[in-house]
Amino acid sequence: MKKLVESGAKVINGSFGPEKPDASNAWQSTAYRKFLEKMAKDHPDVIFVAAAGNEDGGLDGSNYSIGGHKLPNLITVGALKNDGKKADFSNYATGDGEISISAPGVDMVLGVGPDGKAVKASGTSFASPQVAAAAALIKSIDPDITASEIKEILQKTAARAVPSGNQTIRIPANMGGGVLRVDAAVLEAINRVREKQGLKRLEKADLLGMGKISLSAEGGPTDFKVTVSLKTVGDEGTEVKVELQGEGAIGGDLTKTLESPGSLTWDVTRIQDRPCTIKATRLDTGAWAYVDLAVVPVSQTPRNIFNSGNVMAVKNGPEASTSFTLKKKMHIVSITNYHWNDGKGASPGTIGLVGPDGTEYGPWASYGIIGQGGAQNVSWVVEPNIDLEPGRYRIRDSGHGTWSWNEESGGRGFSVVSAYEVVEEEPGED
Repeated sequence: MKKLVESGAKVINGSFGPEKPDASNAWQSTAYRKFLEKMAKDHPDVIFVAAAGNEDGGLDGSNYSIGGHKLPNLITVGALKNDGKKADFSNYATGDGEISISAPGVDMVLGVGPDGKAVKASGTSFASPQVAAAAALIKSIDPDITASEIKEILQKTAARAVPSGNQTIRIPANMGGGVLRVDAAVLEAINRVREKQGLKRLEKADLLGMGKISLSAEGGPTDFKVTVSLKTVGDEGTEVKVELQGEGAIGGDLTKTLESPGSLTWDVTRIQDRPCTIKATRLDTGAWAYVDLAVVPVSQTPRNIFNSGNVMAVKNGPEASTSFTLKKKMHIVSITNYHWNDGKGASPGTIGLVGPDGTEYGPWASYGIIGQGGAQNVSWVVEPNIDLEPGRYRIRDSGHGTWSWNEESGGRGFSVVSAYEVVEEEPGED
């Protein structure tokens, strides 16, 4: 391990240990402790990750190594079953010993055998590399971070319980009291860097949104309007570049900037009956999308068929039912409900519909959109993409208490429904 450190390694996994936790291992435990303490002093940016061992024994800080020591540069990893319970074989902490965190370690998929079936194995040696990989991700985000800070992030963001069926399994204290959450750890590492740069912290939805881009086209057969939509943009806006692959031309600048969530458009002309594809790329994250240009029927261009909102001051909790009527069969593309909530927004919930015969549609999980003044999750959006027959439909919102309304809306919640008419094709003749 000393050679690994001297070679520049910053994250070192140790899936090894003595035959079992035992007092006879005290000399070995002392040697490893001294080594780790010297590494913490001379190389504070190097983190060691160790498997807890598979003997269902207690680690007391002196009967096992490399794992089990309470040190800032060592993370000892226990193994859990998939339901969050301790794996029957996993060692655990006792006395002055430590299990820093746990990770799944039962029936881990290693690959595919000659018969095409998954090859599985169990052990803490399969749990610790997951934590080591998470530590490496954190290190790649913040190269200057110390071992103790990596350990702090992983323990701070660990999930304290795992939902299993109709119950919740809490992670035992002697198994570190938490299970690895790579997503939460990465987000925390990103936010630590952002705080150093004087930038606001990101929520998980913000981070995921940075990797998304929506691209659509309407018109044809030769002239099209291409639209790029972003639900999340960078701190200084986001540049989007479009490219044409095939035969045709794009009007205007190929690169444009969105300062806030919204849409950008380009006029595109293609040579009729020749293949033509538009690719759009976010220049901040590299996320991209493409669309093949073809004739887009006017009937499939979404439009707002219902809008109960207005620009007047709003209250929370509508007093009247929010409903809309379809006179034709329509394809519902999106439903957007407004949750101003005194400028605080509200954590996105679900939106559903109740049909004229009482049939329930959805509910669908919504995503949030930033509103005026940078308020988070002011609008909740769902994209049902379902066909509905003519009739009256009532909108249901799981966040009724923060759903905006006012007298001008007739007591109804602020909602916008976007849809297009479903045109049934006539059967052809043989």
